[in-house]
Amino acid sequence: MVTTPTVADVLEKAAEHTPGPWATNGGIVRTADENNLTVKRIASISGAFGDPEKIANALLIAAAPDMAAALAGVMDILGRAESNASGNPEWSYVGPRVIAARAAIAKALGK
Repeated sequence: MVTTPTVADVLEKAAEHTPGPWATNGGIVRTADENNLTVKRIASISGAFGDPEKIANALLIAAAPDMAAALAGVMDILGRAESNASGNPEWSYVGPRVIAARAAIAKALGK
C-alpha cells in the first residue's frame, strides 16, 4: 500500500530540487531571471528543436514542480473526503484515481 504523502512531504522534497518556476526554450528546461535570461539549466532534451514530441516532453518536465505541489494539495483535500466517503458507491470511481495520484506523488518523492 502506498502511504499518502502530505503537502509538507512534497514541499520538503521540493526544497531539494532547483526552485521554480521552470520554463522551456525549445528542448532546454531552465530557470530564468526577470529579464528571461537563463539562471540555471535544469535539463536538455537532445534533438528537441523542430520535434514536437520532444518539445512537449520539455514542457512536461518544466511543469513538474508546479504539478507536484498542486496534486499534493488536491490529495490533502481528497484524503479528508475519503474518510467521509466510506461505503459510498461513488467512491469506487474516485478511489482508483486517488491511488494513482498517491503513487505519482510517491514516485516524484523517490519513494
